[in-house]
Amino acid sequence: MPDQALETAAPAVPGPGLDLVALSLAVGNPVRWQVLRLLVTEGPQSVAILAARTNRAQHSMSKHLQLLRAVGAVVMVAGTDGRRAEIVSRNPAGLPA
Repeated sequence: MPDQALETAAPAVPGPGLDLVALSLAVGNPVRWQVLRLLVTEGPQSVAILAARTNRAQHSMSKHLQLLRAVGAVVMVAGTDGRRAEIVSRNPAGLPA
């Protein structure tokens, strides 16, 4: 399913649960699967680091993260380093460790 169709098929999930169909569609993309694996195994990462680790441009990574956020697979939190960069972490209530 193209990403454009995923955006309409995978609305944001309220509460701690995940829509497993929408999540499956989102992680069907190899880049998004790699991102989730990195977050599960290594913990929170910045958007810039995730982009570098997956050999993607930062704007491309932002689009992938937007889709993962829409299905509740990741959450964005403010960085602790005082910069405006956000840290991306997996949603501990939604994904098993």
